Amino acid sequence: MSDYADYHQAMAHHAAINANQLHPATMAQIPMSQMISATGLNLTVMPGQLNNAGQHQLAHGQIVYTTNVQPTVAVANTMSQQHHQQHHHHGHKKQKKPKVNKDGVPAPKRAATPFINFTQWYREELKKNGRPVPKIAEFGKECAAKWAQMSEEEKKPFLDAASKDRDRYKREMAIYKPARDASKPKRPGTAFMLFMVDFRKEMAGKEPEGGVAALAKLGGERWRNMTEDDKRPYVERQNQERVRYESSMEEYRRKGQQANTAQQNQQERREGSNEESDSDSLQQAQVAVQQQAQVVAAAQQQQQQAQQQQQQQQQQQHKFI
Repeated sequence: MSDYADYHQAMAHHAAINANQLHPATMAQIPMSQMISATGLNLTVMPGQLNNAGQHQLAHGQIVYTTNVQPTVAVANTMSQQHHQQHHHHGHKKQKKPKVNKDGVPAPKRAATPFINFTQWYREELKKNGRPVPKIAEFGKECAAKWAQMSEEEKKPFLDAASKDRDRYKREMAIYKPARDASKPKRPGTAFMLFMVDFRKEMAGKEPEGGVAALAKLGGERWRNMTEDDKRPYVERQNQERVRYESSMEEYRRKGQQANTAQQNQQERREGSNEESDSDSLQQAQVAVQQQAQVVAAAQQQQQQAQQQQQQQQQQQHKFI
């Protein structure tokens, strides 16, 4: 089998494992002659491919990968952590329940980066060629060196697969965490939240060290030391906003019900129109059947008349004989 066919088959296998993240039709566009052989990899990083910090990290097994097309400093430590987590999970029979939203929809799997796609494919290539997969740190350095030597054309299938996976992730996230309805009224703030709005205005330009957290702590202390009379204006505003919120929510629900009713009526009209159309078609079919029956009956009557005339002629001929 040629290198090109080997490459195509490997990518098809990887696509089956990784939910079509690496499309074989896309991968087949790359000439295998330009790919670095998995069995004949030069593990030496060429000068200029990594900066001094990168070469130092590479020498100490600390190359990590990011969403960029080039492996960057800080791939093996992350891979080691993932390897440890996998063994940790295998050691326990009870697995953690998948995260789901309030509707029971599971959280989507995060999109894979181009380099992760490459490492997954390269691992399968090593196994297919009978090479043992190195330990995590060594495997990370080997993948980083190979990735650094690849051209943009050679990286393209992995980049395309990552792009498709990002689109998949966005689509699934839109279902898992749909956008908030902009027309839905916002919940009213509590008395303390209303107080903090005024407190932040008061402290503008005089914020304490520590930023937002320190300011919130200071506001909490002020609120706890306030008397009920001092808090009453904020409590009254909270009650007023809650009344407005409940009124707005009633209007929101009413409009939603009207929209649902209108949608149901439209659906019923479509169904009624379909039923009328079906009824008209049935009537037309019945008329056609009746017309066909009349044609058949007329033909049978003509045939009977012809037979009677023939019999009469035969009887008259017998009389003359």
